[in-house]
Amino acid sequence: MISQTLRELLSTTFADLKKKEREKFEDLIGDYDLASSGFSMDHPGFFARFESLKSGVIDELIKHKVGGYYFLPSVYPGEARDGYVALLREATFVPRNLAMLIAEGLEQSRFEKDAALSTTNCLSFSRDDFAMPISQIPSPEIEHLLQSFSLMFGRIGLDDPDPELVSVLRQRIPNRAGVTK
Repeated sequence: MISQTLRELLSTTFADLKKKEREKFEDLIGDYDLASSGFSMDHPGFFARFESLKSGVIDELIKHKVGGYYFLPSVYPGEARDGYVALLREATFVPRNLAMLIAEGLEQSRFEKDAALSTTNCLSFSRDDFAMPISQIPSPEIEHLLQSFSLMFGRIGLDDPDPELVSVLRQRIPNRAGVTK
């Protein structure tokens, strides 16, 4: 627990800071005050305060450099390219029979009547009363999306490598390549 506020610490303990260091400390205090006051992305000044962070995250998302997320310029044909982000770590299993019904266009009333379907917990009709595919991601984007997904979960179901084998190979391989340890 802090017995002095950060501003008090700045004026007492860190009173001899250079001007540039003092300004940086004051900025950090301001960030701390915003964060501790429940400041969220909904706050009108959030993106203005963290403009460089926002720009960096957007750039990295668009360039597919953020693991677990995949940027799609649009999902509806002819739609403005406002951008969507797929959350690859939130993949949901959809039973084959339910997926086939969705592909044909599944009405909420039919879904709710069939107990086998409605207890799967992988479909929600909270926004509309009709479930259907909303888009078809074109090539090569679909292949890139699938590649990104598979790289993230590429070792599912595989045992960890044998530690003894790893140790032996670490010792052997550098010597074969003429590299010393």
